[in-house]
Amino acid sequence: MKCTRAAATSSRDRNILDRRRVTAKTLARKRQQGRSLPPADRDHWAIVKDGLCSVPKGRTVWKYIIPRIALTDVPVMMLIALRGGVIAGLYGIVHDQITYSISPEYFTRLKFEQFRYADFGLGDRVFASTIGFLATWWIGFMVAWFLARRLVADQPRDQALRQVRKGVMCIVAFSLVFGFAGSGYGLWRGPNADYSSWTWAFRELSVTEPWSFVRVAYIHNAGYLGGFIGLIVALAVIRPTAAQSTTGKSTSFIGAPLQ
Repeated sequence: MKCTRAAATSSRDRNILDRRRVTAKTLARKRQQGRSLPPADRDHWAIVKDGLCSVPKGRTVWKYIIPRIALTDVPVMMLIALRGGVIAGLYGIVHDQITYSISPEYFTRLKFEQFRYADFGLGDRVFASTIGFLATWWIGFMVAWFLARRLVADQPRDQALRQVRKGVMCIVAFSLVFGFAGSGYGLWRGPNADYSSWTWAFRELSVTEPWSFVRVAYIHNAGYLGGFIGLIVALAVIRPTAAQSTTGKSTSFIGAPLQ
């Protein structure tokens, strides 16, 4: 019995089946003899079962290290990534304006020195906004790229964009929640808590308002952690809709039979 294309679930899978035309008899003989397949086949070969050719669901890690991206998807994915960078940058601007109000010293003693190359002499508030954008835009770009990489291929564009928006909202929500949690934790500890583990930072940076400084540090660190967890949740929960495929045992041929 020869393989069909019925179980191919994506354009990539169909290309694989078109490229590797394997009969059930030949495949079974190779497996029984324990013959090793060429490296290109070990991930992409068609496994024959019940008269249908199916592509293995488990993919090697090489798919993520060296991804295969259709050229038609690249412009859309880049646009999504750029928008993600802009959204993250705007989020960073608002975020740092708020945290600057809580502890100006966190910026004047620490962040201004780290980003001194971006100081154009426009004032501390503007500099804080610049830092907020520079510290977050690239994270948004990468996050949106990962979402686009997972969701754009083999889906209608409008559906993929809706899912990407949900993913971005999920990440922003986690960042906000964790940021508020960090602020709440700092408020709960209060100004009289034991901050001896921060003494070296207070001394090196000449901090005069330790509690405010630590609160903003909690907010920033918690926000980054929340964004990372939000990305994991988004990638795990928001999945591309599987293409419909023929199920059940069928021996009918779809397209030309595989030789």
